[in-house]
Amino acid sequence: MRTASATNPSIRLLLVFAICVATASLSPLSSQAGQPLYPDLRTAPPAGLRIDQMRLSDGLTHYLLRFDNLIGNWGGRLEIVANFASSRDLYQNVYDSYNGGNLVIHQRVASDLIYHPTHNHFHFQNFALYQLLKKDSKGIYRLTSRRGSKTSFCILDTVKVATIGSGTSLYTNCDNRRQGLSAGWGDVYMAGLPEQWIDLGTSHPTDGDYAILSTADPHNLLLEANDANNSATTYFSIRNGQIVIGQQLPSCDTTPRSGPVGTTVHLFCTRLTAGDTVDIRWGGLSTPVLATATVDSNGEILIPVTVPPATLGNHYYFITSRSTSTSTLALFTVTPRLVLSQASGPVGTSVGLALTGFASGESISVRYVIESTTTTIIATLTADNRGSASGNGVVPPSVLGPHSIQATGATSGARAQAVFSVIPSVRLIPSSGTAGATVSPSLRGFQRYEYVTIELASTGQDLKLVRVSSTGSANATTTNAFVIPRTLTPGNYAIRAVGQTSGAIATTTLTVLATTSSLQNQSVATPTLEPLPTEAPAPTASASAVPSEPPQPIPAITASSEPQEAASPTSTAPAKPTATLTAPEGGTPAPAGEPDQPPEASDESVTPEPTPTTLRTRREQRER
Repeated sequence: MRTASATNPSIRLLLVFAICVATASLSPLSSQAGQPLYPDLRTAPPAGLRIDQMRLSDGLTHYLLRFDNLIGNWGGRLEIVANFASSRDLYQNVYDSYNGGNLVIHQRVASDLIYHPTHNHFHFQNFALYQLLKKDSKGIYRLTSRRGSKTSFCILDTVKVATIGSGTSLYTNCDNRRQGLSAGWGDVYMAGLPEQWIDLGTSHPTDGDYAILSTADPHNLLLEANDANNSATTYFSIRNGQIVIGQQLPSCDTTPRSGPVGTTVHLFCTRLTAGDTVDIRWGGLSTPVLATATVDSNGEILIPVTVPPATLGNHYYFITSRSTSTSTLALFTVTPRLVLSQASGPVGTSVGLALTGFASGESISVRYVIESTTTTIIATLTADNRGSASGNGVVPPSVLGPHSIQATGATSGARAQAVFSVIPSVRLIPSSGTAGATVSPSLRGFQRYEYVTIELASTGQDLKLVRVSSTGSANATTTNAFVIPRTLTPGNYAIRAVGQTSGAIATTTLTVLATTSSLQNQSVATPTLEPLPTEAPAPTASASAVPSEPPQPIPAITASSEPQEAASPTSTAPAKPTATLTAPEGGTPAPAGEPDQPPEASDESVTPEPTPTTLRTRREQRER
């Protein structure tokens, strides 16, 4: 067992060590390579001790000794690499320079790189070990059976700990390809991290004198310049269930402790130097200052800060004293987020997608949920080095109401979602014609299989009754076409589509063109119909034509952009056209290639067909 160091830090998680670099006798890969620069790992005495209670997987509440820890590198860079395409073996690379240089040693490491879903990144197994010691009656600290459950770690540069080499940070992300510690850099593990604890059991810890022994590379898996300086110890006591420690160091925490980019976080620090000025940064000492605060007379600060663009997982706020240049860290976990450019719109809307908090460089698929078991990909995006991506997706044919849009990272598995609400829409094909010409409505975003009345908005005159498909859609087909009333004079008219079950309403404009003598001598052309979207067939209703109601007088309409009602004093208006539901004659199925039209269904499954009187009654109820 390695000897524990009794070094006490003067600032939290930052150490002052003498640099000691030894050289191992291993053969270089190339005759031109220089001498290997081995890493020299050292651990800081654990700090920020506290006792928490938490319900663990056994269903019982445990007492947990939480603490911060730092492992620094006072030698050549530590680099761990893997190639999962060929194997799950891990290798340590050793170079002859702090930065760049030649690869001198490429040696297999007797461990494995594992994915840790709680932390959203890959971990190096057996990188550190935490053990609890207790002083016996003879005053000797002896190992107990209690030890840290966290044995695997993500390794990356978090804070500068020594002036070695160029000072450049080379390892800023944990992934399944490369991770490590640059020369003179350390990695910080805050008490708030999952499993950053020693489990004290389900009983309240007894009073006594204790110590935490922290050891880096406990199984000597890695090539190092010095294996004898990998451990450090913090001594403490428990009195009446409370931790008593000789030196209380500054500590900082965030509220909340996790959230997406853009979250407003309240940063609280205590045991700072009263009257001192501190700068707050995100992710390191070389990043821009986010905020500045003055420590109050109680040695505390409380200040709101905003989470900047960052990748998925754990990050740190650096709270740095201007008088001493020492830093205290606060942990914050970034979660993924999807923001839409708009919350609602019709089918066919191009929606802006803004994604944050995903893994760097990963592919992100964005799916639209048409119904509970049916989804479709509307965008595939790639995250930048800060885990952000943006693009657009088009809303596919789907029914009225809210739909989930889900973004999933291909590498991290991280998921974010947002809700888009479909509103109904109608358009006419063609959108203009002379009185007596034929046009057909295209409907989207209504309720599944409901009947939709097409009517003249100014008078409520029924023009057509259409049944939509399983996606709330109906195409502009000859079956759904209607004739422009011959009573309409040239001008623009509002056409309204009303769902008979949902009550949803959509409007569009019909332009009635002037009739010339040359046009009167021509036959009425059939409208050019829209392409049909692909959709699985659904049952169609068979129904007979709706009988026509007795002729009703309607007012004449003058040509204007918004037609006004005007009664004719000398004549009676023509009979009011009635809405009809056209079914294939003789039970013939709907034309092939029209999946947007409901297929046949038995009489028992079909909603009774609305009559003109029923439609008029419903319209009167709406008007009230």
